[in-house]
Amino acid sequence: MNTHPLNVLSRQNIVGFFIVSVLLVLPWQALQAQTDTTAVQKDTTWTKGGGFRLNLAYVSLSNWAGGGESTLSGGTELSLFANMETERATWDNSLEFAYGIIQEGRGSDAPIKKNNDLLIITSKYGHKLNKKWSLAGLLDFRTQVAPGYIYEFNEMTGREERTFTSEFLAPGYLLVSTGVSYKPSKNFSAGLLPMAGKFTFVLNDSLSQAGAYGVEAGEQARAQLGASLIAKGQWTPMENVEVKGNLLLFADYDKLANIDVNLEIFVRLRVNKWISTTFTSQLIYDDDIDVLRDDDTIGPALQVRNVLNLGFTFDF
Repeated sequence: MNTHPLNVLSRQNIVGFFIVSVLLVLPWQALQAQTDTTAVQKDTTWTKGGGFRLNLAYVSLSNWAGGGESTLSGGTELSLFANMETERATWDNSLEFAYGIIQEGRGSDAPIKKNNDLLIITSKYGHKLNKKWSLAGLLDFRTQVAPGYIYEFNEMTGREERTFTSEFLAPGYLLVSTGVSYKPSKNFSAGLLPMAGKFTFVLNDSLSQAGAYGVEAGEQARAQLGASLIAKGQWTPMENVEVKGNLLLFADYDKLANIDVNLEIFVRLRVNKWISTTFTSQLIYDDDIDVLRDDDTIGPALQVRNVLNLGFTFDF
């Protein structure tokens, strides 16, 4: 007889109950902590800010013996944060948005392709145990905003063809987790979250029917119960150079050996107050996601996204 505890209730019910509990408890705790300390100790501190970046690039070729194509590309990035700290608690919130396009070739029939697209919203509440350790709860939501395609050249037709692969909330990922957080300094924090519920959403009918992104064919959501590890840091190795890193790991308790990895590295080199060069690298591995590999086979693979931009920056 199978006595696995997850057989008593469905995995969806367990994860759903866990998420609702965290969603109800964390905002109340954060509000209560803010109210108590504001009324009694008057030590609530909010730190808010963000940045906006606009990047443009244009290459024009005419009778160019070296070959190549004219290109026009542009992108925008927005980051916002609002962090609260009291004597007993912390509450960190952030939003990251990026979108970019590129057009290769001349003429109105030259296709416009997406080359960058992400939306990340996070919220982490911590109840301090001491100066470095806290009980913590985390919400992490990730998706994109526009349809995505894979482009391949068809030798039979002599044309480039595209295959639809993604759009807003297809996929979408929601991670709700609780555990302990370690923050030895304002520039580094890490969290070990042994109770983590991960939802994968595929709200597009065609992708759902195909069983994309690890959901069952015909389903629009998948629930997983597991453990998560997070780490976040930022450094200033030299003047006008800023480095940030984010690591998110998740392992389903049913297959702990298969760890989902999401690593992001951001480097900014300031030319002056308004102009900067940025480099963003993101590495993702999820064995539930089949991709078209470089060798034309289909299956899980390390996904890599690198973006190098020179543009205008406005911090606030």
